[in-house]
Amino acid sequence: MLIPLIASGSPIAVWYAREFPPILAGVIRFSVAGLGLFCVLLLLRQLQWIKTPKDWLLVLLLGLCAVPINQYTLFQGTAWANPSHAAMIYAATPVVVTLLSCMKGYEPWQIRSLIGAGLATLGVVIIMRERGAGLTEQFLHGDLLLVVAMTTWSIYLVFARPLVKRYGALNSQMWVFLVGVVASLPLCLADAGRVNWAQISPTAWLAVGYMAFIIAGVNFFLMNWAMQHQPPSRVTTVANTAPLLTIFWRYLGGGDNLSYWFYAGAGLVFLAVVLAIWKRTPTALEPTPLTD
Repeated sequence: MLIPLIASGSPIAVWYAREFPPILAGVIRFSVAGLGLFCVLLLLRQLQWIKTPKDWLLVLLLGLCAVPINQYTLFQGTAWANPSHAAMIYAATPVVVTLLSCMKGYEPWQIRSLIGAGLATLGVVIIMRERGAGLTEQFLHGDLLLVVAMTTWSIYLVFARPLVKRYGALNSQMWVFLVGVVASLPLCLADAGRVNWAQISPTAWLAVGYMAFIIAGVNFFLMNWAMQHQPPSRVTTVANTAPLLTIFWRYLGGGDNLSYWFYAGAGLVFLAVVLAIWKRTPTALEPTPLTD
């Protein structure tokens, strides 16, 4: 349950970091995280180079998904909508991950996975609907960007699995981050020149630091490590409790009182988590290993 606890602060941190241009914030975030991982792996003498052109191509594609595309759509979408919309739309991640995993053959088509992902998403939607969140004209563009962000995040989770199995979670994560940062540099240099760095608040810097060290560094590693040992849909369904915690933190900060609808939605998410972690026969199909 450490993964959703850490991830629950992500939409709030993105909201406070909106003083930065979206791609620039992503480059700062993943530069810090990637270089930090590089130093750790170097000190531990566990640094591995990507071995094949096919793996480099996969790293490049995942880097484009995780850094410029995902970060622009996440930051801009949250700025145009709000953290609650970001939490709600990201709650659909288990549905997309389950479909992609089944299509790739990483796990078989099982009704339990689909029901669990669907219940988790439905539970969060009920809670967010009760709080007045809906696809209105005011938030429409932000919501559409957040859908793209959620989809690219799901693609990263599923398609990074072969790299994790070959190079380990830390190495694959580091290379995706750094390659994504390099690919983003042409897009963020102009933003960096226009930013008034002196006017960026300490809160915004702390938010970017939280996303760099805690989310990108710690939580991404935990997600990759968990998905190396568990079916992706099970991991992401458990992680789907993060939006509930996000709403709870906002409630503690002076938000609305919790209603019966909140408890109904929370019950659906809890049921989805039970379905996700319930012990079952390991029949998940494994992908064909990539060759050197």
